[in-house]
Amino acid sequence: MAEPEVNAVQHLLQSYHQAMIDADIKTLKNLLCIHFNLEHVTGYQQSMLEWLNRIETRYFAYHSISIDDDSPAIFVQKTTAAIIGKATFNVSICGITSPWHLQFVVRCVKQNTQWLIENAQYATCAISARHS
Repeated sequence: MAEPEVNAVQHLLQSYHQAMIDADIKTLKNLLCIHFNLEHVTGYQQSMLEWLNRIETRYFAYHSISIDDDSPAIFVQKTTAAIIGKATFNVSICGITSPWHLQFVVRCVKQNTQWLIENAQYATCAISARHS
C-alpha cells in the first residue's frame, strides 16, 4: 500500500495514544468509530462510551505509552488497516499504578478520507491480527 496511507495510520496511532495520556475525550471521539470497542487483557469488551467515561473520571489514567523499538507493524488494504505492536503502558487503574507490557492489535477503517479506529485489542500473550 502507498506510503502516505501507512503514514496516516501511524499518525492515527500516535494521536490515539497521546489523547489517552492527555485524557482528551474530544480528540478520542474524533479518532474512534462510533461502534468502537476495546478488548482488555481480561477479555472484557468495553464500548467506546464506557471506556471514555472511565478515562474522563480517571478510573483509567494513562501516564505514558512507550512503543517497543521493533514495533508497530502496519498493514493497510484499501480501506482497512491493522496495527500490530508491543508497548509498555504506564497506567493507573482505580488508583493503582503499574506498567503493563502488552501486545496490541488496533484495527482501523477509512471513512471518506479519514482513518478511524474501530477496535483495539490488548493482551499479555499472542493475539490474532485478523480483521473482525
